[in-house]
Amino acid sequence: MGGFVAARAYGQSAPAEKKPLRVALIGCGLQGVGVHIPALCQERLVAVVDPDTRRLDAALKRVREVSPATDTAAIRTFGDYRRLFDAMGRELDAVLIATPNHQHALPALLAIRLGLHVYVEKPLAHTIEETRQLVAEARRHGVVTQMGNQGQSSEGSRLLCEYVAAGALGQVHTVHCWTDRCNGFPDGYARPPARPVPQGLDWKAWLGPAPYRDYHDGLHPHDWHSWRDFGNGSIGNMGCHIINHAYWALKLGKPDAVELEAVNGGSGEYWPAGASIRWEFPARDGLAPLNLYWHD
Repeated sequence: MGGFVAARAYGQSAPAEKKPLRVALIGCGLQGVGVHIPALCQERLVAVVDPDTRRLDAALKRVREVSPATDTAAIRTFGDYRRLFDAMGRELDAVLIATPNHQHALPALLAIRLGLHVYVEKPLAHTIEETRQLVAEARRHGVVTQMGNQGQSSEGSRLLCEYVAAGALGQVHTVHCWTDRCNGFPDGYARPPARPVPQGLDWKAWLGPAPYRDYHDGLHPHDWHSWRDFGNGSIGNMGCHIINHAYWALKLGKPDAVELEAVNGGSGEYWPAGASIRWEFPARDGLAPLNLYWHD
């Protein structure tokens, strides 16, 4: 929440550091409940949103655990972020979005157009076009924004920048980034059979802007990363964390070339089980040209 606290929130007459921000959490999954609620309880958490009533219950339980003095009866709950903005759009200062990737852009755009400050979990959006639209809208409306990338906030990331800047590593010509996380499937993987929607889950609200499909295993609450309609594969899940250290420390701007060197599986419906990608970067500010490789 540091990016929010540093600025005045719209509608506040006192400096933000002296008046808690009125914040709504959109998405009560692993990140929303496990990571963000403790920070939000240092502000004024006024609403939580999730299409699954079980996740709403988990969010309120987490609030009681980390902030026993908070009156959870005063925190409003919604199954659809559109209902949140209809009911409370003028009663908020900021929103934190921790939904599946395909539901990042829409609530962020709705919030920005209401003049609300926005924190969005990584990746910023589901498509490149969505990210461009979010940047343009945030600039147009003058709101404070931040993308959640906890790995970027680590001491190790800052130390890497210092090592490179001090010349301790010499000229870097090659970088290898990898993860053992597999957010995809091999060739021939079949979509699991349809199952009844779990009690308490508003399936249409969970799908949101994605094409309709029947509920099946391997989607909710976390494994949606592997499916193109909802996630961005292993690189979309972990690349934001891992590649960004080198990108920051080595001042990597736009690459001259990108090549997919190897791929295992994947289809029009799901991401591959593994891939190797090479980026070629030109010389930059006294730094040598380099190749960066991604392996998953």
